[in-house]
Amino acid sequence: MSQAIFRRPLAAVLALTLGLGALPAYADLGSVRGVLAERMRAKKIPFSPSSVRETLIQGLYRWEQGAGVGQLYVNDAVTLILVTDGNKIVEWTQPVRDPQPISEAEKSSLLSEMLRGIRFDRLIKFEQGKGQAGNQVLLISAFDCPYCVKFERMLANAGDKVDATVYVLPSTLQPKDNAHASTVRNIWCAKQNAEVWRNTLLKSPGGYFNLPSGSCDLGVEAARDVQLIIASMGLGGGYPQMLFGNGTTSTAAQELPVFQDQLRKSPGRVFWDEPKPQRYAQFRAAGGNTAVSGGGAAAAAAGISTSGGTTTIRFNPLSGLLKKLGTPAAAEGASPAPEEAGK
Repeated sequence: MSQAIFRRPLAAVLALTLGLGALPAYADLGSVRGVLAERMRAKKIPFSPSSVRETLIQGLYRWEQGAGVGQLYVNDAVTLILVTDGNKIVEWTQPVRDPQPISEAEKSSLLSEMLRGIRFDRLIKFEQGKGQAGNQVLLISAFDCPYCVKFERMLANAGDKVDATVYVLPSTLQPKDNAHASTVRNIWCAKQNAEVWRNTLLKSPGGYFNLPSGSCDLGVEAARDVQLIIASMGLGGGYPQMLFGNGTTSTAAQELPVFQDQLRKSPGRVFWDEPKPQRYAQFRAAGGNTAVSGGGAAAAAAGISTSGGTTTIRFNPLSGLLKKLGTPAAAEGASPAPEEAGK
């Protein structure tokens, strides 16, 4: 996983008062951007809507803070902000008036839900074998990793001796190198990305720089999002890493008999099939999944009042946190939030 020098987030956890913008269940990217834009505008802080992107995890959005600053993650309801150092979560922040403590057990449960919330339809998919065993595994791999190349060669030669659906989360050992990052994107965005992935590792492991340019929104950043959640769960890292269908993780074995034994000991897909309540997406949102409206009890509790068509925010629930993090500054390239930031 890429390394990042952790600095105090620039626009990290600014005036994101819950009251005006608690979102209904399963908000979209535009809605989340709009809520953040309102909060930033209220404090006259420059904000770039494009700094907020979808992740591969449903209901979780990445908020980039600029070079050398750990990115933030925001949930659907904008009631939970995960502060990171670029490698793992270092702080759980609730932008609400009276945030209640989050226990370590609850954090662990929420992280597990996030991992199960991966959008597998966006990953590279291999159907290995006859598909009768019902095994589903997540492979975190890098196209320029020698051990990953060896594993991929073993898997390709195994044929029906390995029976599993393998989803690949592709990355590189050099995510900060533009050429390597572009290669990841070009592989991932290819129409036949499974074939391109395997050909890249088996035929051109040192680089596959003549691929057609990828135009999708997938790349090293998307892979990093999932890797960061895994690291925050204490599940290790490195390449190639395998998450098996029973929820266990291990370095993918290089030899076929050993890998077959790994599958036998970690069969099925029960972990991925567990219920996905996605409590993190609407974490402690006021009124459950109900948006807060001016004048209501929830709005009053959130410190908001409306009079004569004017809405007043009476406090900033994150002012103490801002003082602790340091003086916020505008992110590079950011501009004042537009009136229609969510569009």
